Amino acid sequence: MPIAPEFRQHYGHLWRTEIRPSVLKRAHEECECCRKPLHAWIFTYTWQSRDPQFGGRRRYHMIWIREGSKVWRNQYGWPCSPLSARGLPRKIRVKLTIAHADNNPANMDDLNLRCWCTWCHLHHDQPHHKESRRARKDRGRPLLETP
Repeated sequence: MPIAPEFRQHYGHLWRTEIRPSVLKRAHEECECCRKPLHAWIFTYTWQSRDPQFGGRRRYHMIWIREGSKVWRNQYGWPCSPLSARGLPRKIRVKLTIAHADNNPANMDDLNLRCWCTWCHLHHDQPHHKESRRARKDRGRPLLETP
């Protein structure tokens, strides 16, 4: 997701040279959620299901294995079996992103910044993305505004 123009001032020289490298170092250059290592080639399965335990809401699942490894891991970094996977695996190179846990780009507190792979970051931000998309669409519909 590209950075919105109003938040670009937060991601300058200090971000690239100090903040991002310190968060990557703290996380030992792996995703703090699923433990994927930075720049590693992995095979991954992703799928979704509707879980009656959670009121029929859509749930997303992901398992992955590092190339040359024998241990499959789930989206929480725990060893798991690949038997629950559906479809064909994709081979990808892991990219790590720095996420704001509270979805506030102005909050650069070290406790608020997380080192997550793109999959974990997207699924953390999904409710925020839905809300911001709804707000953008409503701004473009003047009929929905109240006088």
